Amino acid sequence: MKKILYKSYIDTPIGQMLSISDAQFLYRLDFIETEAFKRKLENLDVSLLEHPTAVSCQVEEELQEYFDKKRKSFKLPLATQGTEFQQKVWREVEKIPFGQTRTYKEIAQDLLHPQASIAVGAANAANRFAIVIPCHRLKKSSGQLAGYAWGLWRKEWLLNFEEENTYDE
Repeated sequence: MKKILYKSYIDTPIGQMLSISDAQFLYRLDFIETEAFKRKLENLDVSLLEHPTAVSCQVEEELQEYFDKKRKSFKLPLATQGTEFQQKVWREVEKIPFGQTRTYKEIAQDLLHPQASIAVGAANAANRFAIVIPCHRLKKSSGQLAGYAWGLWRKEWLLNFEEENTYDE
């Protein structure tokens, strides 16, 4: 029998998102119109019902606060699933302060794997939590934007939004 999870739609200034959760954890948070999202959704081995959960309500509330400039980080219960290296990368990325950026190389160095910039990028490509695990805050060493599963225009929008709206929490 397939695991039952619940989906809930959230409107944001940069597109509609879909949260997938159960009563305890958030499993995904994606922008819905991307091809990558459609492929990911097709590959989920779960039954999805459309119904709000306490977690999906918390996701919606925290995202609203983020876009209303009242929240810089998230306190959501994430069901992160990935390799040990991916999980280390995501924890490091979560430490990047609102309104700041880091490079893939800096994250690799922080993890004591200075040659692993490409692996850091691959780990971020596997991130299932748009905005919440802020992989949009990563750039190439040259300062250029690179790779964002939800579209480079969104990455640029989020970086500009955060840079223009730094505030004390």
